[in-house]
Amino acid sequence: MENYKEWLINKGFGINTTNDYNKFIEKKFKLYLLEKQIIIENMEHEDLMQYIRYRKSQGVQAKTINLELKKISYFLEFKGLPNIAEPIRLKGVQRRIPHDLFTEKQLNEIYNKFPESKNYWTHENILKTYH
Repeated sequence: MENYKEWLINKGFGINTTNDYNKFIEKKFKLYLLEKQIIIENMEHEDLMQYIRYRKSQGVQAKTINLELKKISYFLEFKGLPNIAEPIRLKGVQRRIPHDLFTEKQLNEIYNKFPESKNYWTHENILKTYH
């Protein structure tokens, strides 16, 4: 039977990500389940919410908790269990907006493909529009 690390690699994850995800499951999440006497096969939504509250009480940021939920989600998928972690995401995580999608040259090329829009808002056209 395929182990979790092999499964992650077969899903396309790199070795560092695979090791990180496995380490989290083995050293943190399974330990938490053991301490709370939760059997993963019987884990319910409320158990996961309790885990989130526990991590918040430790001062862990929402971004980190969301990443942990993603790791738990993959583990549940691997185990063939209902993926109760997949739809849960904490709010308040700022997402990085890409600011370098286009180079200045590419933006100018796009702008120049629409020459009619450059001259549309002239004084003459504005008068025609509103009169």
